[in-house]
Amino acid sequence: MSSETMDQTIETRMAGTPTATGPVGASLLDAKQVARLLHVSESWVREHCNGKEPRLPAMKFGQGKTALVRFHLNDIEEFIQRQRDRAHSRATAQRRW
Repeated sequence: MSSETMDQTIETRMAGTPTATGPVGASLLDAKQVARLLHVSESWVREHCNGKEPRLPAMKFGQGKTALVRFHLNDIEEFIQRQRDRAHSRATAQRRW
């Protein structure tokens, strides 16, 4: 998937507009694409899919350090929403003081 295609897919999904039905692989992202989406480094993505909090949902194909790691776009969107909800909850709790 090219960078431009990924950006279009992400924009379409984030806008809530249905995307064309395609193979499952079309909605799988690699660590570099997720890093661009979250505006973080690729190493941050790898650390947070390997257990560091907040944990990114990931699929590993293979074992050990040579395993391929892929992320489903829907899972990343849900991760973003959970982080937004947590930030909102913290901000609300701080205002009560």
